[in-house]
Amino acid sequence: MGNPSAVVVRPLLPGRLVVAAAGLLALQLATGLLALENGLARTPPMGWLAWERFTCELNCDLYPNECINSDLFEQMSARMAAGGWLKLGYDHVNIDDCWSEKQRNQATGRLVPDQQRFKRGIKHLADIVHSYQGLKLGIYGDCGTLTCAGYPGQLKVNNTQEEDDYRTATWFKVDADTLAEWQVDSLKFDGCYVDPIKAERICSPMAKALAETGRPIMLVCEWPFYMMYAHAEPDFELAAASCNVWRYYDDIEDSWLSVLNTIDYTIKHQSTMLKYHGPGHWFDPDQLVIGNFGLSVGQARAQMALWCVWSAPLYMSNDLRNIRPEFVRILQNEHLIAMDQDKLGVFGLMVKQTEDGLMQAWVKPILPVRNKCPSFAIVVLNRATLGNKRKVSFKLADLLLGAPIKQAAINQARVIKYERRTGGPKASPAKRDATKMTTTTTRSHDFQQRVLTGGQKSADDELLEAALGADMDEAMKEPEPHNAVEAEQKEEEEHQDQQQDQHQDVIDPFECVKRLTKAARSDHQGPESDDEGPKQHGGDEVKFMVFDLFADGNSIGSFSLRDSLELMVEPSSVRALRLVEK
Repeated sequence: MGNPSAVVVRPLLPGRLVVAAAGLLALQLATGLLALENGLARTPPMGWLAWERFTCELNCDLYPNECINSDLFEQMSARMAAGGWLKLGYDHVNIDDCWSEKQRNQATGRLVPDQQRFKRGIKHLADIVHSYQGLKLGIYGDCGTLTCAGYPGQLKVNNTQEEDDYRTATWFKVDADTLAEWQVDSLKFDGCYVDPIKAERICSPMAKALAETGRPIMLVCEWPFYMMYAHAEPDFELAAASCNVWRYYDDIEDSWLSVLNTIDYTIKHQSTMLKYHGPGHWFDPDQLVIGNFGLSVGQARAQMALWCVWSAPLYMSNDLRNIRPEFVRILQNEHLIAMDQDKLGVFGLMVKQTEDGLMQAWVKPILPVRNKCPSFAIVVLNRATLGNKRKVSFKLADLLLGAPIKQAAINQARVIKYERRTGGPKASPAKRDATKMTTTTTRSHDFQQRVLTGGQKSADDELLEAALGADMDEAMKEPEPHNAVEAEQKEEEEHQDQQQDQHQDVIDPFECVKRLTKAARSDHQGPESDDEGPKQHGGDEVKFMVFDLFADGNSIGSFSLRDSLELMVEPSSVRALRLVEK
């Protein structure tokens, strides 16, 4: 959050940091990404956040139900438990800016909750929140000298220290210990009032300070998105190494225009987001403003569906004490939530649009796996603001072959590796040949089209074919054993993995895309006639059951890759579908 016009120094310059701390695990991923692995946010976080709806309202006499005080968060916690929100996964209640006194404790340097609005302190509030089993409390801080609203930040004035001296240059250690003592579960970490030249080394070590407390505290970073004000590309590798969640665009507002601006920025940068987004480290397009004043029902459906196809955090900012039933139904749509919380955590891509740009289609690989292929979620947006429902037709093969199947396989490999390392469900992907192809980039999509039409591979295609095997091998590579005991243990684990492989549903992007392209190519052969009915292609035909996620997940039919998916979509609204191979 923050107002750019109110802050003199805001942006963050690109850079790189390796976070090293006791209890803080860094997992080297296949892309070369050093990712924060503190065991938190394995699926996109969900919850309620105060900022967009309640901002920094301090007048509790004039606005007793809207001011930032303990009553507001206690009441929202009760609503989340009683209203079914917690059961669906909305398990965070988050305090934003303006909760503290204007000065730290002079003797200890600790932050002090506002004595009038949080009379019994944050620990007492955390106890109330935690009394609803599974509910967690989040709080707000800023790595600059002040928060965006002018409250104490974490950076000490006139900081000239080096990164390793963050204990004396910042309040990180004091504040991390304080939050752990208060039993806080997550920290939203903003980036106002910080020198852009020093921001990358000043802000990032907060992850280390939190890890050293011994309490699991999820870190939600706001400061990467401030780089946009400096027209600089954020260092997403740094963000992934430091943060469980990070913002990448401006504060969302309660308007359809603001939602569209976020959508457009996301489309522009989707290839980058695909690479750095996944379990434990998520891009954040900001809050869901559903149930406030600015979005129609159709627009609310659009925001919810797109956030879910992106595997984005779902943080509502609304008044759960006074929200219309139609908006509750959207936010509590179990089918959309399941799409968002899919274990693969793939960032869905916009893969097709009409010539006028008004109709756009996103595709996201999801579980379950069938015949080495993922299932798929599809969201189709009608951006038009005038007229009636609009009919759109996309060939199913074009949509699915544009999906990031390779990234789904890599994410699945990372999930399996993480679960193996932490004692979760064990599995390992089948061995992959060194000549497996990628399916996510524009060049690889061109390759798929050449396969589809029977064309010849280029030299680039040979490189693309070779790329995936190396990626997957690196993603699943285990460290070499240090002694005979470890070697024997590793051999036993590999034996168990081989036995389990026979029953494990694992995405094989090469086999998947090869089978889909073969089926689609077969579908293009033979005479075309509208009155012939479905063409049978024997073993080459691949069919999907299609389910409408805004119609209680009911089936709308069975489609093959040769079929065109025809949908009627209302203006400023969406259709959301799930496709599972028969």
